[in-house]
Amino acid sequence: MRNHVSMFASYIKTGLRALLRQKVHLALNLIGLSVGLAAAVLILLFVQFERGYDVMHPNAEQTYRVEQLFVPLEQRFPISSPAIVEEFQAVDSRIRGTRMFESSLYVRPPNAQLPLQLDSMTIEANFTDYFSFDTVAGDFTRVLNDPSFIALTLEQSQRLFGRHDSVGETLTSDSQVFTVAAVIEFPEQSHFHADSLRLASESDLNQPIMMNNAYVYVHIPDDVNRNQLTQAISQVVNDKAYGGQNMSNVQLRALTDIHLRSQLSYEHKTNGSRATLLTASVLAGLLLLVASINFINMSIARSGSRAKEVGVRKTLGATRWQLFTQFMLESLMVALLAGFLAAVMVEMGVNAFSNLVNRPISLDYFGSFGALLLLCSLVIGVLAGIYPAIFISAFNAKRVLSGDLQRGNTAVWIRKGLLVAQGAITVALLIGSAMLQQQLNILLNQDTGYQTEARLMVHGVDNEQLLWSENQSLLNDINAMSGVRAASSMDIDLTNTYSQIATLRIPGQTAENRLPPVASFGASYRFVEATGLTLRAGRDFDPSRQADWFTMGESTATASAIVTASLARSAGFSPDEVIGQRWMIDDAMPTELHIVGVVDDFQVGPALRRMEPAVMIAGRSPMTYANMIISLEPAVALSMRQDLEGMLQQRLNRMDIRTSWLGADFTAMYHNQQRQRTIIMLFAGLAILLTCIGLFGLAAFSAEQRSKEVAMRKVLGANRLQIVNTLAREYMVLMAISVLIAVPGTYFLVEWWLSGFNVRASQSIALYFGATALTFAICWLTVAGISIRVASRKPGLVLRQF
Repeated sequence: MRNHVSMFASYIKTGLRALLRQKVHLALNLIGLSVGLAAAVLILLFVQFERGYDVMHPNAEQTYRVEQLFVPLEQRFPISSPAIVEEFQAVDSRIRGTRMFESSLYVRPPNAQLPLQLDSMTIEANFTDYFSFDTVAGDFTRVLNDPSFIALTLEQSQRLFGRHDSVGETLTSDSQVFTVAAVIEFPEQSHFHADSLRLASESDLNQPIMMNNAYVYVHIPDDVNRNQLTQAISQVVNDKAYGGQNMSNVQLRALTDIHLRSQLSYEHKTNGSRATLLTASVLAGLLLLVASINFINMSIARSGSRAKEVGVRKTLGATRWQLFTQFMLESLMVALLAGFLAAVMVEMGVNAFSNLVNRPISLDYFGSFGALLLLCSLVIGVLAGIYPAIFISAFNAKRVLSGDLQRGNTAVWIRKGLLVAQGAITVALLIGSAMLQQQLNILLNQDTGYQTEARLMVHGVDNEQLLWSENQSLLNDINAMSGVRAASSMDIDLTNTYSQIATLRIPGQTAENRLPPVASFGASYRFVEATGLTLRAGRDFDPSRQADWFTMGESTATASAIVTASLARSAGFSPDEVIGQRWMIDDAMPTELHIVGVVDDFQVGPALRRMEPAVMIAGRSPMTYANMIISLEPAVALSMRQDLEGMLQQRLNRMDIRTSWLGADFTAMYHNQQRQRTIIMLFAGLAILLTCIGLFGLAAFSAEQRSKEVAMRKVLGANRLQIVNTLAREYMVLMAISVLIAVPGTYFLVEWWLSGFNVRASQSIALYFGATALTFAICWLTVAGISIRVASRKPGLVLRQF
């Protein structure tokens, strides 16, 4: 046992001496490997965090959210009818479900002067069978048994009462007094979030099937065929709610898939992106691969320089196994040291990375993080050391000392092959980063059809103040303010989605050529002017024409409408011809529409969706809340925002008026794409840096090996540039092969990614030539930096050493 320990200690001592003799080689290996490991581990921690969403909930693997694809809009929504649970149970009695409803309360804490808005979720009594959370204070079961109790989150408890424990406090609304029964906190890794919870009423739960206003979650046994189940439910919904028309396609989404696979409107909070996660995972793999290639390449290259040492040790009796162990141990020592440095880098950069990905990434050295880092270090150390160890320990002493080792080509081809792979990764990342930046610029600068400059949005205004009333005094007073160009309202969010569809009956059309249902929404006077839409024909909704506003009659209602150009074309009219037409909406509230204007198509929501034909109706809205849009003079827009918020606080009798700039809302739509761009560009830069480090190390080794050749060329009259080109030629050829490998695959991959956008960039051959030229330039400059130093030596001093 003592002999084994002594032998192992000698291996370590010999390995340390060998490493310290090659300080530049050791430094390059440590820098490249530790940076690659640190970046890859950070990315993998992010991936692990994202994949952990919603797994903590009870029976998460059997829980599904009921969603609907509304066929006319070609859009999927996470809401459905509360009555749909009964339809599921009619198909299979083992299915159970829970329902919840979003609402807003205007509550007044004790001693508050004005009410505050509280986003609330009304839930069913079986809510805790589906979702888990922490009860910080109080008794949550009281909320599930009595509608007069309410549970607040920690954040809302602090906002409303100035402390975390507000159990027993009261909140007064217009119609009820609520007592705080519990203070709760939802898990960070849950797609579900609400500021407060209270018990849903029986009237909410017992609504007809055509009313889509509930978030419905169901537990489905594993042996149920979900495809057959959703087809049956879709048929029932279409028969009962839409008279047999194919309007709704009921679908299920696994609870654990919501965070990464659902990018729908009306989500509880902003979800993650599966594309970003996939991109991050690929980047982590590429960074580890590039770092490993560097380490392996330089280990293989340097192993040949120790041939004489191996020959001498074999002559003195060292076995092949002992030499193999020596080389493997040295490789593992470097890898583990790099792993330690990577842990230091991760510790220093984790906060900045958490801010970048907007996630609370944490470190657990005795958990997955430590295990991951140790595993990566060991695997890379083994991969880097195994070929040199096998290669050099296989020769007998006579052949090694006679120089026969230098005639082997296997190590050379392995190095070249790895370098080609490294170059291909670099080219692909350069092209991918450039295309991502170009596509994001197109999305952020696309022509949406409406204007975003100096447009202030006021969110969540009670519709009794806007579209449910013919009294337009609030908007009139805002329009009269100095600095306001135009103010209007609408019951949709331009950066979100449509929430209504209308079935139109147009004179002259039959059942065979009838238009499919189209998107519709309610709007106020001066809507076109306030939003900056392009008017193709007709006029805007005019406050001097009271007949424009929605008016109920005995059997039907009347209202003026503005349609998009694509809707006019679909109906068979030119923009001028459709003005003055009278169309009818067939639904629970039949309305005759007087077409007064035509606007160019405009984008609602992100460019992942197509522009929808739509109809805007003056004053007609089934929605509870609406938004105001105020066009301001750009010079005074910033100062006007505070004045408008103060004025609205008084007029709406609310303290927390929520406003935002339309331009900022538009940019926020592409938050995931911007995050994806930042991650790709940051770590693509690191991959390119690691490639340069690898090239630098190999070029330094190659230049040292060819120093005699360089000296001879100088003696024969070669200048520095010629020598640099001679030494760089080999690497330039390898980079050319990398380009030939990378370009086709990158082209098809980028084309597939771009196909998911309605508005997209086009791939340019100039971009590929630019990436190729930049790759060659990086390669040449890296090699030239070493070559010039070698070429600057005096030939006499070099030749004297041989």
